Amino acid sequence: MQRGPPELRGSARKSLASLKRLGLFCLALLVGAVVLSVLWQALGLPPQLQRGTVHALPLLGAGALALGLVLGVTAIFLHRLESRGLESLGLPLAPRALRAFALGLLIGALTPAFTVLAASLTTGILLEPMAGSARSLVLTTLPMATALALLSCWEEAALRGYPLQLLARAWKPSVAAVISGVTFGLLHAGNPAANLAGLAFTAAGSALLAMLVQRTGALWLAFGYHAGWNVTGAVLFGMSDSGLVHQGALLRTRLLGPAMLSGGSYGFEASLWSGLIEIIVLLLCLRVTAKLPAEPAALPWYAGTGAGSGHHATSQIGRNGEGGSVHQTVEFPSSGDGRRETFLEHSDAEAKSPHDSAG
Repeated sequence: MQRGPPELRGSARKSLASLKRLGLFCLALLVGAVVLSVLWQALGLPPQLQRGTVHALPLLGAGALALGLVLGVTAIFLHRLESRGLESLGLPLAPRALRAFALGLLIGALTPAFTVLAASLTTGILLEPMAGSARSLVLTTLPMATALALLSCWEEAALRGYPLQLLARAWKPSVAAVISGVTFGLLHAGNPAANLAGLAFTAAGSALLAMLVQRTGALWLAFGYHAGWNVTGAVLFGMSDSGLVHQGALLRTRLLGPAMLSGGSYGFEASLWSGLIEIIVLLLCLRVTAKLPAEPAALPWYAGTGAGSGHHATSQIGRNGEGGSVHQTVEFPSSGDGRRETFLEHSDAEAKSPHDSAG
C-alpha cells in the first residue's frame, strides 16, 4: 500500500498538528470565557446589554477581561509550545506600536465617516446632537470608547493573531485569510437584526484586514483599525453597530433610504455604502503596504513558514546601498530532514528604515 511521497506525508502531519493546536487554543478561550462569565454572574455584576442598549461601565469591565484572557492564553501557547513571545504576533511593546495603533485608528475611522458623508449626499441622514454634561463625558462616553477599543483588540487577537498563523501553517495564507473572514462574519450572526448583507460585508472586510496583517505583520495596526471603526461609528456618530445602540454617543445618526443603503435595523455595517467603502479602503492599504508600519519578525509566522514547536527563528536585516531595498532573511530548522526553510521579504528602504533602527 502506497502512502504517498514523504513530502506530502510531512505536510499532512504539519497541517494536522496545526489544526489540533488551533482546536486546543479555541477550547482554552471557551473555557476561560465560561469561567469569567460564571464569576461575573456570581459577583452580581450588571449585564452589558440592558433594555436594548449597551452600557459603558459593564462593557469596560468585560472588555478588559476578554482582552486579558486572549492575550494570556496566547502568551502561554506561544511560550510553552513554540518558545516565542507576543512580538512574533506583531505585538511588540515598543514606541512604534503606538504609532501603528494610532495610524490604524485613523484608517479605521474612514469607513464610518465616509459612509455618513455618502448617505448625506444621496438618501439623506438624520443627525441629532446628544446633549451631555462633562460628567457624562467622563463617566459614560470615555469608558464606552475605551470598552469598544478593548473589545476590538480582543476580537483581533482571537481571530487575526495566533489562529491566523496556525491556519496559514496548516494550509496557506490566502486560505487562512478567507477562513478568518468567514468566521468573523458568522460570529456576528447572533447579533440583533443580523442580515445577510451585513454578515457578507463583515466577512469581506475581515478577510481583507487579515491579508493586511499577513502583509505587514503588524497586529497593532489591526487593533487600531478595528477600534477606530467601532469608536467612530458607535460613539462619535452614534449609529447602530451590529444591531446595537451604545451609551455615551456624542451624536445620534440614522441613515435614511432603503435598507440596502441604510443598513436597516442591523445598522451601518449592512449599508452598501459601508461595504463598498471599507473594501476600497482596505484594498488601497494592501496596495501601499510598504509605506505602512511593519513587524518583520512576525511576517514568516503569518506566511506559514515559521518554525514549529520549540524552534527559534534567527533573522537578519540588510540594506543594499543607500536608497536601495531592504531585505529580511529568516531561516528556520525544519522538523524532519534537517533542511532549513527561508523566508525572504523585500520592501522599500525608506519604509523599513525606522524598524531597522528600532531593532
